[in-house]
Amino acid sequence: MISMLQNLVEQKFSYPITWLHGCRNRSVHAFKDQLDQIVTTNESVEQHVFYDAPTESDKQAGILEGFLDINKIESLPQYPGAKYYVCGPAPFIRKQYQDLIAKGIEKESILFEEFGPALLQLN
Repeated sequence: MISMLQNLVEQKFSYPITWLHGCRNRSVHAFKDQLDQIVTTNESVEQHVFYDAPTESDKQAGILEGFLDINKIESLPQYPGAKYYVCGPAPFIRKQYQDLIAKGIEKESILFEEFGPALLQLN
């Protein structure tokens, strides 16, 4: 996902980009510094972050508490023709997919990639 975002930024993609990320806390926030730099230097990129256990400092910086939930983002934009990319384990993808459908997003606009231990098959 980060390489897709970097490519869009490098190509000076003309449409707004909203990046959502959820994880346990700051210590396991993948590519945090790189993402913060992209958001800071590109006004077309907006970021919403959820931590399971945010510190008070995190909360003051705008980090939301709990599981990533698009319903908690009041300003989540919806643009005609937008694509929605979801990456994570199956339960996460299922929730995001259902929430996007409930918001009126067409199934064809939602793309996803599953990862996690549930994919491992050794037999």
